[in-house]
Amino acid sequence: MKTETIEIVDRGRGAQLSTCRITVLDLVPYFQEGNAYDEIRRWIPTLTREETAAVERFYLGHKEEFDEKCH
Repeated sequence: MKTETIEIVDRGRGAQLSTCRITVLDLVPYFQEGNAYDEIRRWIPTLTREETAAVERFYLGHKEEFDEKCH
C-alpha cells in the first residue's frame, strides 16, 4: 500500500499524480462519462481509491479548463 502524500503536481507533462505518471487528462474521460471509482480502477488497476479521488477533486476544481482540452 502506498503511504506517501498524494498530490497533483506538474513535472512537465501537465497535472499528474505525485505518486505515479498518471495525468489528470488520463482520467478526465472517465469522470466525464460518470464512471465509478471501481470502474476506473478496473481499467487502470494501479490506481488506488485515494489517488482516483485526488484526481477527481483536482478535475472538479478546474473542470472548465479540462473539459475544453478534452472536447
